[in-house]
Amino acid sequence: MKPILYVVTVALLVSGCDQVKSAIDNVMKDYGQEPAIAISPGYEINNHGHKSKVYGFSECPQSVLRSLIRETGCIIVNPDDQAVSVFIGDGEVPHQTATNEIWIVERHGEFPNNAIRFKRPDNSYVIPFGK
Repeated sequence: MKPILYVVTVALLVSGCDQVKSAIDNVMKDYGQEPAIAISPGYEINNHGHKSKVYGFSECPQSVLRSLIRETGCIIVNPDDQAVSVFIGDGEVPHQTATNEIWIVERHGEFPNNAIRFKRPDNSYVIPFGK
């Protein structure tokens, strides 16, 4: 008898998930605003088969733990940005081999269920470097 209660409980919870998600999405649209995205300096991307580090030109947002340290080199993408400027470096001293690029910001969907991709000048997409 107990397994039936578990099945019924799970079925009720699963059927309500879509309604809860929809309600949360509506609240986010009404009261929330799309946040800026911050990519930390030295983020590793797959640069046509090899690992490269990317850096931006903005000051990084402060965290609670690092509120006294000012860090620059973040890539900040605001909700209305169409493109972002970055530089890409290779090796142990990436600043010596850096090349500048402007990435096009592609948005799909509406906040809060949107997706963002970055397109490089050669029309390839930015992907993280897998380890």
